[in-house]
Amino acid sequence: MTAKKKISIIATGGTIASSIGEKGLTPTYKLVKLLEQIPDIFEFVEIHPVQLMNKDSSDMQPEDWVTIAKQVWEELEKCDGVVIVHGTDTMAYSSSILSFMLGNIKKPVILTGSQRPWTEPNSDARQNLIDAVRTASYGTEHSLKGVYVVFHGKIIKGCRTRKSKYLERSELDAFETVNYPLVGMVSKERIMINPILLQTMQPHETNEAAMLDTKIGRNVLMVTLTPGLNPLIFDSIRNKCDAIIIQAYGLGGMPIHGKETLLPMVKQWIDSGKIVAITSQACYETDLSQYEVGRRFLELGVIPTLDMTLESAYTKLMWVLGHTKDQEEVKKMLWKNYVGEIWPLNGEKGRRQVDVMSEMARSHELTRILYESNNQLMNVMADIYTKTQHQI
Repeated sequence: MTAKKKISIIATGGTIASSIGEKGLTPTYKLVKLLEQIPDIFEFVEIHPVQLMNKDSSDMQPEDWVTIAKQVWEELEKCDGVVIVHGTDTMAYSSSILSFMLGNIKKPVILTGSQRPWTEPNSDARQNLIDAVRTASYGTEHSLKGVYVVFHGKIIKGCRTRKSKYLERSELDAFETVNYPLVGMVSKERIMINPILLQTMQPHETNEAAMLDTKIGRNVLMVTLTPGLNPLIFDSIRNKCDAIIIQAYGLGGMPIHGKETLLPMVKQWIDSGKIVAITSQACYETDLSQYEVGRRFLELGVIPTLDMTLESAYTKLMWVLGHTKDQEEVKKMLWKNYVGEIWPLNGEKGRRQVDVMSEMARSHELTRILYESNNQLMNVMADIYTKTQHQI
């Protein structure tokens, strides 16, 4: 008889552990209490529960990320995989930073939670937790290494996750994958991983040993650009920040004319040794070379964040600043693909490849095959990949 996989479940709080009080939903239930409601989860794995904290994820701070990463590292030494129970509001930030802090890990780390408290009728808590544990157990034998989010039947790369409530007409479908194909899907006891993604689309395979690296720089500010934003606002905060990320328009455009121009402000920041990174309010990558409103800032030395998600770019910059504040070194590290946060092919070519694979992965036909046969899926995905190459 095959021995059960050992899975550690680390509880941090969130809606899944909340109850209604006088001031609204608040995390109150402990992990052991939740697991008592899911006795069948012990039938296929050996569970090691860890109640690390119990907070709303809106209260999650960088020091909590460090605490979680250290606990995960400790658990990985004695188990086959880790599940982190987490609130949904900042799960994408946590899954991103943990991806960088837990470099080159050879086991799966899965974040999950719920949209409804486990005590509510039709709560998604039970199913999401079971799916996460099954994925962690499955991943130990099927090369699913690194940090992922498992939610509403989806397996999403941790550094490519974004919360986007009410997807596909379901209030329980809270997360989407951005600029990256869906890693896999879970349905009841069936788990299907995109084999082509694992074989050809992962960042470069490395023989480097896994390493816990929790050094971060906290003085990073993120600002969303809006019409009429007064550049003088940035003067009062420059000395308090090591870096700023500006969520610009479109491909990374920002105002260059009139009193709202950001050119003098950006020059002052960069000349004083600060880091100015640019991301986009749109989902696709930044490309400041396309328009004058981008090129003028490139000439000053801003750092585009390519096709990284907002959450990934923000947490990665914090992580990079924990290692260096030198502008050239920051750019080099920020543009290095560590865990799949940057697509191997940038620009239109890379975007088309992601689109083709993602859309076909979402199709009803592929979903049906997904739950029927691993061999069939391998053939279908191989065909998809071949077609993708021809279209590019």
